[in-house]
Amino acid sequence: RDSDKIGEALIQINDKLNEAMYNENIRKKEDRLRDWESEGLSKFVNILQRNRENLEELCYELISNLVEYLNADLGALFFINSDNPNDVYFEQMATYAFEQQKLVQKKIYPEQGLIGRIFSEKETIYLSEVPKGYVTIKSGLGEGDPKNLLIVPLLINKEVYGAIEIASFNLIKGFQIEFIEKIGENIASTINNVLVNSKTKELLQQSRKQSELLSSQEEEMRRNLLELQHIQRESDASIY
Repeated sequence: RDSDKIGEALIQINDKLNEAMYNENIRKKEDRLRDWESEGLSKFVNILQRNRENLEELCYELISNLVEYLNADLGALFFINSDNPNDVYFEQMATYAFEQQKLVQKKIYPEQGLIGRIFSEKETIYLSEVPKGYVTIKSGLGEGDPKNLLIVPLLINKEVYGAIEIASFNLIKGFQIEFIEKIGENIASTINNVLVNSKTKELLQQSRKQSELLSSQEEEMRRNLLELQHIQRESDASIY
């Protein structure tokens, strides 16, 4: 019957409209995620480019902006200190929103805790049940343990150079984790370059000081020698 055909046609049209709306919603969501990632990449590339002289400021800007961009609550940035090959450890470079600095260890060795695990496993750790007492978030509303903990290794050529730790009451979503992993190598490379440049500058300054000291000593020796020669000439003259 005609009415049945019209009914079927209307159902098909409705199904197509629903499918089109679903696809449009998916497209808009993907666009929002792309915009969020693109904005974030631009933001952090800018931070990395403008803070190459001050390591402390660079690390603080990175972790504070990451925590805020993810709408998280706490953050810490660690980097490998291998100045002494017999004493390699993760060094705390910066923290954000911690009530007290002592809440984060200054040194963490590769065999210690979750940060240490990153050194050998080289994989992101995400926990939706944080070990009790691991860290406490304090705010004007009181304090409590975060529900979510993310630790991302900072890799260069698959070698661990550091780690980023984020704690949050809110769920940390997959695209946010991927974003930190994506910018991780840029962060690691920049911090490593700043450290290398800083050490090179320090060595050059030491070398310059040693050179100036040697020049000063040589000048002193030259003056002493001239004085001795002068005394010797006067002594020889007095004999005659």
